[in-house]
Amino acid sequence: QVAALAALAASGARRAANASEPWEALAGYAHFHPVGKRVNLKRGVRDIDFVEAFTVYMELLEREGVIEGWRLTRKKLGLGPAHLGEFHFMIEVSDLTQLDSAFNWVATRADPVETEHFNVNSLVQDIQFALYRDFPDPVREQGEERF
Repeated sequence: QVAALAALAASGARRAANASEPWEALAGYAHFHPVGKRVNLKRGVRDIDFVEAFTVYMELLEREGVIEGWRLTRKKLGLGPAHLGEFHFMIEVSDLTQLDSAFNWVATRADPVETEHFNVNSLVQDIQFALYRDFPDPVREQGEERF
């Protein structure tokens, strides 16, 4: 189960005014670096308990300024291959330096972040990460590629 978190590398980005849909608010981002994070819940864990713990954790990261935003989704009616996990989330950052700062803060294993990190991780299993980017890269020049 791939765990998905999305990191946005911004290039002069601005939030769209009065955006009603969370992703619409990201208008102006020039480059997208999603770090894949998909998870399953441990046996006996209530879905709403996970959502509440996850929300508290993400709101802490956002308040501290180490992420810009986040989104949590779930398979609809359980449709999709088992290896994709039940839940998928993406975390937005302004650039990869901010993503590194978020990882470094969580890696301190000190409160307040450690408690919230534990409260989420203790509920999930089958976690895998992947980092993606929009393709082709905005800086890519065409015609001189060797492969």
